[in-house]
Amino acid sequence: MPDRPSLVRLSATLLPAAPLAGEGGGRQQTYRFLAIGTAILERSTRTAGPWHVRVSTDGSFLPRAPRTPAGLERRLTARRDGGGISRLGAALLEPRDLPSVASQLRPTLRGRGQASLWHEFYGWALMYQLPGDRGIGRVDPHDEFTDIPAFFESPLEVADRQEHLASRGIFARAIALVTQPEDFDAVDEAIPWNRYSPLARWQRAHRLTAFDQ
Repeated sequence: MPDRPSLVRLSATLLPAAPLAGEGGGRQQTYRFLAIGTAILERSTRTAGPWHVRVSTDGSFLPRAPRTPAGLERRLTARRDGGGISRLGAALLEPRDLPSVASQLRPTLRGRGQASLWHEFYGWALMYQLPGDRGIGRVDPHDEFTDIPAFFESPLEVADRQEHLASRGIFARAIALVTQPEDFDAVDEAIPWNRYSPLARWQRAHRLTAFDQ
C-alpha cells in the first residue's frame, strides 16, 4: 500500500528571469501553496529528452520519493553516480487529491500543525503522463539550460496548459521548481550568485530539510 499523502504549507517567492524595473528592484510575488509531496526530477546527461519523475501507479499521479532527507540524499547521490542529474520540486495539491487528504485540510488551513516553509522558486514545472506510460511522469526540457527543466512563470499559463492537456485525456500536475544550492556559483569569496535568476538568495535554497517531510 502506498504511503498516505501529507500536506505541507509552502510559502515561496517567484523569481523573475530578469531584474525588476524601478528603484529597489520592484516587488516580488510570494505564493502560498499546499504541497502534497516531493517530486524528484531526473534526467540522463547523455540525452536531450524530457525529465522523468517516478509516480504512483494507482491513478493518483502522486510523485514517489523517499520521505526523509537522508533517503533523498541517497537517491540523488545514486543518480549522480549513475551519470545523471536531478532536481527537487514541490508537487502541488490538485482538486482530484481532495478525497485522500480531506481530513488534513482543516487543521492545515487554520494554521495549526507544521509551520509554513519559505523558499524561492523559478516557476511552475508541469509534469504529465502520456498514454502507455506507467509509473513515470514527464517534464519538458528547458530551451536554454540542460540542468533545469522547462517552467512557466505565470500561474495562468500553467493552468491553461493543464486544461489543454486534460481536454486530451492527459494527466498533469504542477510542480513548484525551487532553488537549490547547486544552482549557485561562488566567484572567489563573493556571495554565491544564481545562474538562472539574479535575484535569488543563497539562504533560501532548498536543502533537503523542508517539504520532503
